[in-house]
Amino acid sequence: MLYIGGGLLEFHKRYKLVFEVTTDIISSQLYNQLQFKTQQQIMISSQNKILHHGAADERQKKNEMMKKELETKAGTFVLFLSVNQHVTEDELSTMLQLLFVHQYDDAIRERANSAFCGYPLCPAKLIVKFCGNQCFLSSKHLRKQISADPLIDRIMNVRKFDYLRNQSNFEKSEIIQKPPGDSLADKIKKMSLREHDDHNGDDDYDNDGYRNNYSMNRCDDYNGFDYDDDDEDKLKKILPKRNPELKKKTETRRTVMLQSLFEILGVATNDLSASSSSASNFVNMFDINIDSNNIIVPTITTTIERSDGRRNCYSI
Repeated sequence: MLYIGGGLLEFHKRYKLVFEVTTDIISSQLYNQLQFKTQQQIMISSQNKILHHGAADERQKKNEMMKKELETKAGTFVLFLSVNQHVTEDELSTMLQLLFVHQYDDAIRERANSAFCGYPLCPAKLIVKFCGNQCFLSSKHLRKQISADPLIDRIMNVRKFDYLRNQSNFEKSEIIQKPPGDSLADKIKKMSLREHDDHNGDDDYDNDGYRNNYSMNRCDDYNGFDYDDDDEDKLKKILPKRNPELKKKTETRRTVMLQSLFEILGVATNDLSASSSSASNFVNMFDINIDSNNIIVPTITTTIERSDGRRNCYSI
């Protein structure tokens, strides 16, 4: 029994030794395989990082090229709005997708320099930025919708612009048409131009003979181009509703007063060209502001010295 027991004990020891050796071999093989796989994964990850970095650089270059192209196109749109008096809604919507607020303001200023209304959808021609309250508020409504996002983000999300269709919330602009034929103001202006040709040093006129000061123009309040929150209320105060009958009476009264004063000075109203010098002196003496539609005479009291030595006082 002892022999058998000793044999079993010896066999157990040998089996244990073989098992431990086999386990060590398997463990070392598994460790080597795991280490090899780890190295492969590290190499693949490094290659992916290199490829990803190259793709990111290429994508960034494409974005920069696209950004420059869009900026160039936006500048072209500003130029297009500046030189074209009237554009369609579809054209304007396409251009506004790539414009910033300051570029839209630049387009309005350039349109004013080209004697166009600042609102691109208005075909009016004038010497101020907007032809009236309607176009000013329509432009203000459109300006608020211009996006401040980067240009690349805008081409992915096309914005639909809302245009004012029903302008019932503010008064319609009153456009005063120039009467046909030569009016009294036109004749006085022509005589003033003749007088100006002999005195080129007059600073109140430019090279064309027109006054540089248009402060009395009814649309001059839009020259400031300020988009305040209370613009609508302010513009309603600036442009009150006019009474046509009162306006007609005022113009008739001014015409009669001018005719009377011309007769006193010896200037016939039906033949003003015969005494152009007297008429020009009359205009300068009374500081009459003449534009293409109105004669604005300030309320003053002045003394006129006549050729016979007498002095007459007149109040206007």
